[in-house]
Amino acid sequence: MLVVRPPGVFERIVGMDETPYLDALAERAIDAYNLDEDSPHAPALRRVGALVMFHGIALNGGLVGGGVENCLLSGNEQHLADAVAAYRWLGLDDAADLVERATAEYRRFQPAEGTEFSDEDDALWDQLWVELDEAYFALVPDHVIEAALLTRSAELPGG
Repeated sequence: MLVVRPPGVFERIVGMDETPYLDALAERAIDAYNLDEDSPHAPALRRVGALVMFHGIALNGGLVGGGVENCLLSGNEQHLADAVAAYRWLGLDDAADLVERATAEYRRFQPAEGTEFSDEDDALWDQLWVELDEAYFALVPDHVIEAALLTRSAELPGG
């Protein structure tokens, strides 16, 4: 499925934010999540790792086609749940709600095996997909995650 974004959307959301704290934490947080780190900061780092990984995939492929679809088709629903929990931990409840809605819509719109979308359903899904992606990009640019992380800095390394 081809998703067309308005010109300039990608440029406005990717690479434009200065996020030194997020950048400094990202690699260690991802490692903590993937390798189940055991340290005083591990619980917070694992949350950040789940979020950073999901967010990166969503920025690359969109909320629906990148983040949600990737987790569901790879059988990694736990990562999806962990990312939602991390958004909530950071106080980004609107982002968590949006990811949950995108997941529910993705599941609802999946045709039964061996069937195809009707033309009407296909057009509706395309429109919804774009709306969900654009809402995500507007809701959680990197600088919003950075600001939320700073509110939890006491629980993270260097905080």
